[in-house]
Amino acid sequence: MNSFCTRWMPNKNEKFQYILILTLKETYLMPKKVLIISSCFYPENVPGSHRMAAFARHLSEFGWQATVICPDCTPANMPRHYDESLTTFGHCPVIRVESPPPKSELLERIFNKLFVIAGLKDLLGFTPHRVYRRLLNTALELAAKEHFDAVLATAPRAYTMRIANQLNTEFGIPWAADFRDVPGELTRHQGHWSTEKMALNLIMKFCASAQALVTVSTPLAKKLESASDKPVEVIFNGFESQKQTTKNKNPDIFTIVYCGSIMIDRDPTPLLDALDLMIKNKNPLVHKLRFHYYGRSGQLLKKYIGERPCSHLVQDMGSVSLQESLNAQQNATALLLLSHANGIGIMTSKIFEYLAARRPILSVPGDQDVTDELLDKTRAGITGSNPEQLVNILSSWLNEWIENKALNYKVDETEVAKYSRIRQTERLANLLGRISNK
Repeated sequence: MNSFCTRWMPNKNEKFQYILILTLKETYLMPKKVLIISSCFYPENVPGSHRMAAFARHLSEFGWQATVICPDCTPANMPRHYDESLTTFGHCPVIRVESPPPKSELLERIFNKLFVIAGLKDLLGFTPHRVYRRLLNTALELAAKEHFDAVLATAPRAYTMRIANQLNTEFGIPWAADFRDVPGELTRHQGHWSTEKMALNLIMKFCASAQALVTVSTPLAKKLESASDKPVEVIFNGFESQKQTTKNKNPDIFTIVYCGSIMIDRDPTPLLDALDLMIKNKNPLVHKLRFHYYGRSGQLLKKYIGERPCSHLVQDMGSVSLQESLNAQQNATALLLLSHANGIGIMTSKIFEYLAARRPILSVPGDQDVTDELLDKTRAGITGSNPEQLVNILSSWLNEWIENKALNYKVDETEVAKYSRIRQTERLANLLGRISNK
């Protein structure tokens, strides 16, 4: 037989080299693919978008290629949340599905309002059905054409988990359910039955096929563990490192900045009471202090301020882009965190943004829970639960600021580094690896 017809038989060393090459190719040259199904994504400027965008951005550093499916966000359908500066996201493919308008916007607003009045707010996560159907059809068509090793479906809209469940049924794709919010988290003490429990039970039915659950704090993980037999992973919202390039535009003004929403459980009253008390007691430095609010709750803030003596110290800066908000945080003397005193496990994304800004954090009134613990571990801030405490804190800070032209900010850098979004994405990549290899 001619030599060129002889079958090649590799020796042991060649076999090892061949297997090694295939392994390296699979690990480094052929990233695994994950489909992220989210009810919000850029250019929608909301915390859920920032969390998923961070995962989609950094997963490639850990051997995963993300594809995102989400409802489209435009100035027309999301005028309060649309952020033009977030329209260019080139880190992975993003399939934005056009949301059909409701047959009657008035009827939909009435429907949503009735749900809230009836105490059924948590069940709104299952609506609107028309958006769910379009996203489902898009996801099914995509999965039929393209292989995915895993799916990540994220709350608060539970229809994303219905879609992931359907993909698992149709194609056998393993998936994880990401709970940025958990029904009932805003109420520390609940009765025997509640709409929160009903909503959570419905979501858990969709998650029956999930390989793992993800949430943002240990108390919420315990809540999920009590409702499911699935393993639960805690992956914090985390922060993106920021270049400290913003210079203080008003070095002679002590500026307290708050970026976010104002609501019943995020109440600035203790701080406003403290400012009034400082004016009443004729604190010699209170005129140097300003409270700047950035957000969409300006009208509600006006109601809280009313005819207060401190009203001239408060300024509503309005709703701004994400980058403008980050710049304002760096430009602040101190940052205000309105913590959820009645909630459980609410580890807001805002506290991580503040860590990146590297400014002292004042938590009001404190939650005796996860944010208090984080501030204590990182040494990034202090809690004031009543006006008298806040007067003492602000007076001390003002004296220090006058003397040193800045506030002392010495955090535990090792502890802070644990919460970077790269570290959190690494945890997610490891989880995806585990569920895709089962």
